[in-house]
Amino acid sequence: MILAEHQTQGRGRKGDVWRSLPRGLQFSVLLRPDARTWNAAAMTGLAALAVARAVADLTALEPFVKAPNDVHIKGRKLAGTLVETGLRGDEPDWAVVGIGCNVNALPEDFPPEECLEDGRPRFTSLLAETGRCLSRPALLASILEHLEALYLGKD
Repeated sequence: MILAEHQTQGRGRKGDVWRSLPRGLQFSVLLRPDARTWNAAAMTGLAALAVARAVADLTALEPFVKAPNDVHIKGRKLAGTLVETGLRGDEPDWAVVGIGCNVNALPEDFPPEECLEDGRPRFTSLLAETGRCLSRPALLASILEHLEALYLGKD
């Protein structure tokens, strides 16, 4: 796993920009998938589900996965996932699961040009939704536990 305090070249699906906000959680996990059972699209959803479950475990919030790769709370984006697979021949050799989550971002951290039609920011953070700072190490640990269980088919 690689954990970053800040990203300057973050990417989303289809080359979209992922903005790394202050006090967030950005990390990537390297996997060595089984070629017989690997499904990158399914893994993208499982990663988002791991984030949603971890947030639900640590807060009173009810996050939902907006297919295929985002986690939303009350209609605003909290987190995103991205899976990239490297091939050896025609079989997957490795996969990187990237996850970015807005944890303790303040309202002024959100870009003003990224608003919904009603003027609210398109994005949210756990701090914005709960009114309290959340432990990023605790969230990371919970996400990784859920991700491992989902990846291994134990959840």
